[in-house]
Amino acid sequence: LIKAEPNNPSYNNAMADTLRELGKTSQAIRLYKKAIKLDADYFLSHSNLGPLLLSVGKVDKALEHCRKAIELAPKNGLSHMNLGRCLSYLEQYDQSMDAYADALELIPDNAMLLTEIAKNWMLVSDLAQAEYWYMQATEKEPENVTALCGVADTHREGSLLENALEEINRVIEQFPKAYQAYAVRAKIYLDMGDSQACLADHKQLIKFKKGQAAIYSAYGHALQNAGEIDKAQKQFYKAISINPACVNALNGLATTLKGKLHSQEAKQMESLLENKEYQDGVRASLNNGLGYYYDGIKEYDKAANHIDTSNHHYWLSKSKKGWSYDPDQYRKKVDTIIETFDADYFKQLDGIGHTSSLPAFIVGMPRSGTTLTEQILNAHPNVLGVGERSYASVSFSDLPNIFKQHKASPYQLLPHVNKQLSIEIAEWYLKQLNEHQQKSDKENISRIVDKMPDNYSQVGWILTLFPNAKIIHARRDVRDVAVSCWMTQFGKIRWAFKLDHLAERIIQYDRLMKHWRSVIPDRFIETDYEAMVTDQEFHSKKLIKFLDLPWDAQCLNFHKQDVVVRTASVTQVRQPIYKQSMQRWKRYEGALESLFEKLYKSNVNLWK
Repeated sequence: LIKAEPNNPSYNNAMADTLRELGKTSQAIRLYKKAIKLDADYFLSHSNLGPLLLSVGKVDKALEHCRKAIELAPKNGLSHMNLGRCLSYLEQYDQSMDAYADALELIPDNAMLLTEIAKNWMLVSDLAQAEYWYMQATEKEPENVTALCGVADTHREGSLLENALEEINRVIEQFPKAYQAYAVRAKIYLDMGDSQACLADHKQLIKFKKGQAAIYSAYGHALQNAGEIDKAQKQFYKAISINPACVNALNGLATTLKGKLHSQEAKQMESLLENKEYQDGVRASLNNGLGYYYDGIKEYDKAANHIDTSNHHYWLSKSKKGWSYDPDQYRKKVDTIIETFDADYFKQLDGIGHTSSLPAFIVGMPRSGTTLTEQILNAHPNVLGVGERSYASVSFSDLPNIFKQHKASPYQLLPHVNKQLSIEIAEWYLKQLNEHQQKSDKENISRIVDKMPDNYSQVGWILTLFPNAKIIHARRDVRDVAVSCWMTQFGKIRWAFKLDHLAERIIQYDRLMKHWRSVIPDRFIETDYEAMVTDQEFHSKKLIKFLDLPWDAQCLNFHKQDVVVRTASVTQVRQPIYKQSMQRWKRYEGALESLFEKLYKSNVNLWK
């Protein structure tokens, strides 16, 4: 048709649509532009060109074409939807929702629109709304794979992993070539700690989407989490060879290679930062990677500048998605914990709780050696590490539901927890642990270790449920903890991106640990990161003895385990003990002066 009528905008637009679906983006863009050149008011090409330009980072032009399409055809719902997609990319979620609302009035039964609305709710972490809109899409279009995958993903985000896996397996059974379903399942397996299944799904994704930089980059991060660092780097390089501006891959390389990153990649990241169209999330990733690079080549002032800038952009991006943090609120929570779980409380616990000695807990600040400690223990044939689990906090927070007093706080209801109820809750907890045990390849397990660091605030509740639980407090010089948290882009932790938030969190952590030390000094053991890396064998034996287990030399080879590590410590625990991160804080004494000053004034135990 184009050969017969080369100047027909409709034919050029149709060919552009076809090329777009084939993944030939640059050719599609060229033909959309040709259609517009032939007819400046051809609204379909404006509407379709907008999202395509967005996909290649041309944000301003994308918005221009989306708005032009609405101007030309204000009653066309797809144009309003495309504008919403652009605004969502720009992290303007409220404005995006307004555009989707306009589209909804015009095309209320459009399943694609309903899924886009659901995605927007996912981005602002409203999982209930996201699930509702995904379900609306499946009602309109029962075989809408994107919506079906979205429902499973909302359950994954809500930590309902078993439900999520069942749902996504049904999608894959029905649509075995639906690549997005494998992407969701890979994330579910990652959250479950099943590294081999996660990697298998990423390999399947590459078969479906071979040649796409984002797919290789995602595979690289999966390999990184599985501890296969060299293989991960190869995938990151593949991604960059396809798209030199693949920010996710560049960040992956920089955070794993650090000072060994090639200067040409570092220069590429620096040049990408000059692109004014990049949003806060992208800028945060680039600056974070460069922070690790400059730290690795010992240019600490440059590293500090990049980390500060990264944290600024990361916080801006996340705050648009509903993030907030109130240090005063956390301080009040610690006040309540100290008032509730006092010495008298523990004296009255006789006869309460489950007799099981299966659960063990590693608590402390993130980046304090909790992952290292878990990996040493997990190397023992009678110990199973299950990563960071929220069972303690979830069971405690559920007390208002159990007592059907929804306006009461768990602390107010705690005196009403009798022996029977404590055992029932503990048995629910044990059921979760037993499911992990059944899925593992270990037998004769005597201890199952939960390394959720924040459980330092749940020590009182843990001992209420399990008087025989073993609790290990992983300590580290809190100045090194502060530096490590400050440099890490956590996915869920909200207090590590502003120095005053970080300082106050450490102060309250220290205050609470001093309280536990005062009222229940004999109920837990404390380990020091610095001592562990200085004499691993002695302190490893001490840990194993604390768990009432015989010594096993495999604990010295913890780094050789084939298990997934879902924390920022992955690169450290995939190699033997090393001492380079000790007293790292001295490199950033100037950059973190205000934070350190607050710690000193608050008489925080430094554990140097």
